[in-house]
Amino acid sequence: MEPISSQTSQQPAPARREARPRPAKPLPTDRVKLGLQIRILRAVGRLGTDKKPIPQDRLSDAIDKAAGPASVMLSHSFFTDCGWLTRVGRGEYTASDALVKYSRILSADSNGHVQANAVLRSTAVNGWFWPVILPLIEHGPAPRSEVMVALMTAAEVGEAHKPQVSMLLDWLRYIDMIDVDDDEKVSLVVPPAPDQRDEAELHGGTPAATRPAGTQPDAEQQQKPPASNTSVSESTIDRTPPAIPVLAFDFTFELTADDLAKLSPEQIKAVYEAVGSVMAIKAISK
Repeated sequence: MEPISSQTSQQPAPARREARPRPAKPLPTDRVKLGLQIRILRAVGRLGTDKKPIPQDRLSDAIDKAAGPASVMLSHSFFTDCGWLTRVGRGEYTASDALVKYSRILSADSNGHVQANAVLRSTAVNGWFWPVILPLIEHGPAPRSEVMVALMTAAEVGEAHKPQVSMLLDWLRYIDMIDVDDDEKVSLVVPPAPDQRDEAELHGGTPAATRPAGTQPDAEQQQKPPASNTSVSESTIDRTPPAIPVLAFDFTFELTADDLAKLSPEQIKAVYEAVGSVMAIKAISK
């Protein structure tokens, strides 16, 4: 019997997984569950009050090594775009003022998720993704597939990045910016008064934002309002954000005949022109 040659005995090397191209816009990782990403973000907030970069191994230790030193930073670019982290050097990040405030709210009240998430939303609206999503849903729900395509187009990614884009929507759902109903329609959210999340999110479990319909805990089912099967209820909700004034005056201005007598013709003209300009601007803004 002829001996088997070394060439025929070698097994072919397994094909390497093709690396995904880098997105044009930062996306959260899909390699770490949302609940664990939340733990990582909160750990940065707790450890980052001194505004110093947090080493990867220290951040991993802070979450009981539920994610390794390399994995804890996989969503840092996305967190930075949301305004929750600040990049201070290559691979170095610190907690932003918003994240420190978020962490302090939760430290003072473990049930203060509604107020804490409002802080995260206040900076997330400046992320690259919000101007993409908002026009699609500001006047009513939009199909989730349509929102996904718009985000993928803006981030210049394809099918391989779908899980990451889906994770982005899960994050926005978690901080009460959007909701996705059973019909896969994405809509703007009016944040609920009571916080309805369960403790499973804090330990890397499946958060309410990604839990399949019909599997919520009993307490959550009781608190969640019944979903409407008609489009009327959505269309009647005024989702227009309140206008925030950038300039406001509140005072009384009076001139008597004696006051006018003391003014020069140029001053009197300037007064009337100023009043007319203010009234004209107010009429246009109505």
